Order: sequence, then C-alpha cells, then structure tokens
Amino acid sequence: MWGGSVGIDPHEECGTSTVNWSGGVPDESGKKDTDLSQDLAFAPFAAFSTSVPETFPTDNSHGLIGNPVYARCDMVYSPAGCVFRDYMPGYVFNTAKTLAAAAHAWLINTQL
Repeated sequence: MWGGSVGIDPHEECGTSTVNWSGGVPDESGKKDTDLSQDLAFAPFAAFSTSVPETFPTDNSHGLIGNPVYARCDMVYSPAGCVFRDYMPGYVFNTAKTLAAAAHAWLINTQL
C-alpha cells in the first residue's frame, strides 16, 4: 500500500498479487528447514498516471514499484503453506509499567 506524497498527492493505492506454489521443495526428505522451503519472488509492476502538475509526466507511466517481495512456501509445519519471509511482527510495550509482561517476553524470546 502506498500513502502518496502527503502534502501533494494524498491518495492511497492498493494492489493484489497471487503467487502459485506447486508444492515442490528442494529436498522433501531433508532434515533442515531450508530443504523443505521454497522462496518465491515477485516484483510489483504497475501502470500509473497523475494529475498533479510539475511531478512526473501525466501520461501513463509503467515501472517497478519498490523491491521484489519474497514469499517462503514450505512443508516445515503442517499444513504446508506460505508466508512473507521478511515480515517481522512486533509489539511495543512499556517495560517500566508492565514488568511481568517484560519478563514474560524475555523468557519467550530466550526459549525460541
């Protein structure tokens, strides 16, 4: 999702892409996660135009939007499936106010 140039062109653009995985992995009998995983890359490509003066040309432009996105499909866990490999979920909390939560997060982090 793109938030635009806030002061100039404050609209959003959304897109959808489908990645098809055949279920194949490098080594189905392997013992390592890398043997049971397949990385799939796709690069967002779009046609776009603008009516904002003094930006890029207002006729239709074509090009890549950002860097390639990688999906990792694997058979490591059951059922097999795909995830965005570079997505790093996170949650921020005030450790001074919630000592028990901080201790729990530390414990989980050290055990994983």
